[in-house]
Amino acid sequence: MIINNFLSKNKTFYFAHRGAPLLKNENTMESFEKAIQLGCDGVEMDIQQTKDHRIIMFHDDSMFYQNKNQYVSQLDYSEIKDICLHENTIVPSLFEDVIPIIYNNPNIIFNLEIKSMYLNNYSMIHAIKSIVPNKLLINQCIISSFNYSLLLQLKFFFKEIFIGFILGSNRLANQHRLFFYKAMIKLLKPTFLHPNGKFINLDFVQWAQNNKIIVNTYIVNDNKMLDQMLNLGVNGIFTDNHKLYSNN
Repeated sequence: MIINNFLSKNKTFYFAHRGAPLLKNENTMESFEKAIQLGCDGVEMDIQQTKDHRIIMFHDDSMFYQNKNQYVSQLDYSEIKDICLHENTIVPSLFEDVIPIIYNNPNIIFNLEIKSMYLNNYSMIHAIKSIVPNKLLINQCIISSFNYSLLLQLKFFFKEIFIGFILGSNRLANQHRLFFYKAMIKLLKPTFLHPNGKFINLDFVQWAQNNKIIVNTYIVNDNKMLDQMLNLGVNGIFTDNHKLYSNN
């Protein structure tokens, strides 16, 4: 089901990046539901693990508090809630709370971007396996990350899984590095490649697609960049701008 959504020659696949962040707080249930209501094809969210092994939906790897960066992975969820309450900011939701939204929207693809700096990600992967029913994972989920060790571990833990290999600007801009990352892509054999759209060209997109990899670029927030990406022939985009996909 998942792959067929991206292979239509006549349609670009639109991921709502962190939901509809121009209208609702990013990475929240309200933001995801709003994006779905407006007509996105998929929803992207950021997930990471706390010190006490809770999976939360939060983008940054740290929170600035008491004049220093407090890393999410080194804080218990209760400590994160206390910091948010003290700073008057939104408390990150638990990942498990989004499962009913996935269930209730069987035609929507959910991209779970895992934030992790660690080589060993067994605890995180085990938590995802226990939270997400296998049927949903296979039929509606892509798991992506900048952490390639994590992606490799995912392929060992799951018989069927769709992974997304993310390439940022620093990895795309340097041709020597790009040669290395292309070798890693061939080793991991991801179904999806998620590059920074500002640093790709037609040769790169064609190379990926010739290797049977679906290309979804980020972050595309205006019509000018959208036209550039469409001219390159990408399969999908990640956007903060709900106006690019809104059916209203």
